[in-house]
Amino acid sequence: MATKAPLKFLRIKEFRGSTKDFSIDFDSKKSLTLIYGENGSGKTTICDAFDFVGNQKVGSLENRGLGQLHPYWPTLGKNSSGILVELAVDGTTWKAQANAKNVSIVPANVPPPKIEVLRRSSILRLVQDAPKEKYDALRPFIDISLVELAETALRNQIKETRSTQTDAANRIAENKETLERLWKEAGSTNGTALIWAESAIGNSPSDTTADVSSLRTVVTALEALINLKGDWDTSIGEREEAETAIGVAKEALYQAEAEAMSNDAAFERILSAAKEHFDQHDVGSVCPLCESSERVMGLAQKVGDRLAKLQTLSEARQTLSTVQTTFSAKNAVVEGHQKKAKTQAATAVEKIGKAPKEWSAGNQGIIDVLSAVQTTGDLKSIDVLALRSACDAADEHCTTLENQNTWHKSVKTVYEQYQENLVRQDNVSKVLPKLDKALEICETKRKAFLDTILSAIAQNVGRLYEIIHPGEGLNKITLKLDPKKTGSLDLSTEFLSKQDQPPHAYFSESHLDSLGLCIFLALAALQDPDRTIIVMDDVLGSIDEPHVDRLIEMLYAESKNFKHTIITTHYRPWREKFRWGWLKNGQCELIELGDWNSINGIRTTDRTKSPLIELREHLAQQPQSAQAACASAGVLLEAICDYLTSLYECDAPRRKGKLTLGDLLPKINGKLKDALRVEVKQPDGSYVSIQLSGILDQLQQMAQLRNIFGCHYNDLSQHLPANDAAQFASLVHELGATLICDDEGWPGSDKSGSYWATRDETRRLHPLKKPK
Repeated sequence: MATKAPLKFLRIKEFRGSTKDFSIDFDSKKSLTLIYGENGSGKTTICDAFDFVGNQKVGSLENRGLGQLHPYWPTLGKNSSGILVELAVDGTTWKAQANAKNVSIVPANVPPPKIEVLRRSSILRLVQDAPKEKYDALRPFIDISLVELAETALRNQIKETRSTQTDAANRIAENKETLERLWKEAGSTNGTALIWAESAIGNSPSDTTADVSSLRTVVTALEALINLKGDWDTSIGEREEAETAIGVAKEALYQAEAEAMSNDAAFERILSAAKEHFDQHDVGSVCPLCESSERVMGLAQKVGDRLAKLQTLSEARQTLSTVQTTFSAKNAVVEGHQKKAKTQAATAVEKIGKAPKEWSAGNQGIIDVLSAVQTTGDLKSIDVLALRSACDAADEHCTTLENQNTWHKSVKTVYEQYQENLVRQDNVSKVLPKLDKALEICETKRKAFLDTILSAIAQNVGRLYEIIHPGEGLNKITLKLDPKKTGSLDLSTEFLSKQDQPPHAYFSESHLDSLGLCIFLALAALQDPDRTIIVMDDVLGSIDEPHVDRLIEMLYAESKNFKHTIITTHYRPWREKFRWGWLKNGQCELIELGDWNSINGIRTTDRTKSPLIELREHLAQQPQSAQAACASAGVLLEAICDYLTSLYECDAPRRKGKLTLGDLLPKINGKLKDALRVEVKQPDGSYVSIQLSGILDQLQQMAQLRNIFGCHYNDLSQHLPANDAAQFASLVHELGATLICDDEGWPGSDKSGSYWATRDETRRLHPLKKPK
């Protein structure tokens, strides 16, 4: 049984349709609240507010192609920062506000009550969607996420283990293929490749690291000499070229000296000055120096010729000096190479002496040549081809030595890998069946667990569905997991004696809606129903009239299993049944919404009053309106008479259509009228028994007053005393207050077997059956 008086109030500010601050205070004595309002009055906003606090979302906006929903949370024209939804339950008030793109709840350390919201779209998902979507709709109610995570981890582990098993088998085949190839290359006839490999691993070669290193240093020394030989040859050629150039320069100087006059050299400055003078002045008729006229002809030309001979001599001397300097430099380079050759030859001889004898024994001639170079520094005797051949032989010998170790390591590595993969394959072969078994157990247990729950849910759904649709044979509902698929749920029923039929293929829209509603209630009751608030957003619209009474009573009865149940509806018959108090299990709380507009937003109204209360208010008015009181009393008296004649199956002419008070009241007569009495429960729990016959007799005599004062324009009403109208209205109120409980309505339950009673037996109507 759900906790009593859990839900206290809901406040909504700047959220969805709440353009003004709006609050609802809930009746602490009622576990079911009906919020009635016409379309567009704000019912969905109220449901969204519960969703906002309990689930941090606005479910009515989902799956509408709006993209980001956050911008549509606040009232149009307002910012999300102004949103505030408060919900008070069990002494705690939760405040929900919008932050960046989420919802923040205060207090954060106390979880809000569990809130389940049912909308028309939810019903369609539960009933008509594909099996996967049905299963997804089921997930929030049956939390087996940890089990599903464990199964997923097991499946991944099995997949990885199978991959490891396959990989190990592939590696084993590759290892065997490699060992067989090495076995054949070795030319061994020793058993099999595996036996040969074991033997080869046991006979490991000696360590040749030092020999290889020694040979590498010999190669380095010989290559240095090869490079030096090339440099030496180049420097020798350049020195010879310089020496030849000296000879050429000397011969040119000799010729220049022979051609030049010996005394011209002494007069070189005078001749230069004369040439400079003649370049600027004409020679004239006399010599400018001796003023002689003899040999003046061609004097300037002769001066130029004698200066040219002197210039050639000077250049020849300069050339000779230059080539002599070049020769000295080239000779110094050769001497440097010779000095370096002595050092490198000594190093090479030393390294060769430390090389493996099987290599050095074949290169004695090279050792002799290098020994001579070590003494003279003359690289002329060095044979570069012989040195290169020796280097190649050393490299080849190194490769041979290294291959011996590499080959052995390869055989050892492949054999060890083969053994490791065998062990890995063996381990996987042992583990894999256990993993498969573990997964089988998990799947079996999960499916058995879910099947048990689904079976219980299906039975509960069938029970609820039978309440709404008794005797129709449509209550054999089954919910089954698809054994071949993960996360797939099938919903089926029996239709026309055919089992496992999809209900949405044959059921009417009304039947599908009531089926979805039953599934939702059964799911919501699975976990913590005593802390669950059920919210239904206008889901009763398509329920057809013959099933409405049973649906309403079922909802009221089931609401006691939850902390609280909120139902919004625009279905007027429920409002009227509440107003008249005709709900068999007692009255729920009814909150009626007024018309919505952008200025006032969501608002409540007090238009929903029972006829008994309306009559009571008319009687309390001063001055009293006889016409209004009589009219109200007449309507209530007709309803009482209709109720009693129907309950006791009186012979009223119902086939004629709408019955009047004149048709009904006289039929409550004889033994029935004398037997009618009501036990009214007092505050202390005791009962007061009241006979109805006396009140009914008085009303029979005064019934015409209802027509005179209440229903028609009549001159007679101007001549009758108003007290007669007041007495008629008072008697009807007395009858109504005796028969009808303000909180629980009319006595409509026959569970006692002795009388008709309200839910908590605040009224007991006798007799149970019409006396014969």
